[in-house]
Amino acid sequence: MLFLAFFVLTGGFYPLYATLKGELMPGPGHVSLAGYIVVQLFGRQGTGSIFNHYSQGHAIVVAWLKLDPWLLGAALALIPIALVRRTTRAVALALLIQVATVFRPGYLPNMYVIGMLPFAALIVPGSIEALWRWARLLRFPVVLQAMRAVLAAVTCVLVFAAAPRWTNGDRVAMSVRLDGPDRAAEQWIVDHLPRDKRIIVDDEYWIYLIENGYNDRPMRGGFFSDTVVSYWPLDYDPAVKQTFPQGWRDFDYIVVTPAILDTLTNTPTAAAAIKHSRLIASFGRGLSTVQVRQITTANQ
Repeated sequence: MLFLAFFVLTGGFYPLYATLKGELMPGPGHVSLAGYIVVQLFGRQGTGSIFNHYSQGHAIVVAWLKLDPWLLGAALALIPIALVRRTTRAVALALLIQVATVFRPGYLPNMYVIGMLPFAALIVPGSIEALWRWARLLRFPVVLQAMRAVLAAVTCVLVFAAAPRWTNGDRVAMSVRLDGPDRAAEQWIVDHLPRDKRIIVDDEYWIYLIENGYNDRPMRGGFFSDTVVSYWPLDYDPAVKQTFPQGWRDFDYIVVTPAILDTLTNTPTAAAAIKHSRLIASFGRGLSTVQVRQITTANQ
């Protein structure tokens, strides 16, 4: 009941907020919650088969396994045992359905694995306990002890193999700062770019710049600021597209982050802005590089 109460109350804020903004149902000149649900479920470009080494779907699954192959691998191996045991059958079915969904064609979100982890974490100890209990049904004490010894040994090997990766991952998550390039770029923008210039950014930069004095005036159509604009709505929000009819030509700068580079095929306005710009500042290196680029009129 507590879960259902929180689910209903929290989930109810989305349609309530959309209704208050006049963006619950599709209509001219604005985005809508119902319309985008349809896009997410049926219209979004697929990420490709996970068996295709060059697809985005394959890269997403590989990234999951690089972070932690042990929990998901052990849970998948133990699904048959969890299906046999009555108390873990529902959990095993839930994980099996989610795994099957990964193989279907369509769009695979990066965060999809988060929903799989709780079920995997229940399946592993539940299945091990089931094997331990079933071993008691054997009539021969020697065989019973041997099976339990093997089970304990395999469990210990898996724990000791996974523990260093888990410990190191926790240490990195709690102590290593990975947002250095972003923080440096944000501060540089605040210190060097005029407040009246128009900038294309991604969402986290939008929040930072608005909090640090850039224009946050409400705009017609339900968005805010005519100088700091998130890159995705430039191609998908009718109100934003109407406000900036010239697309990238209406802007002076673009902040190029890894998130923007990863989605250029879906955001042609940002892609064109990058193509018609010159580098004025760069922060970080490799895949975490953040660039501040000035959109040039010479290439227009």
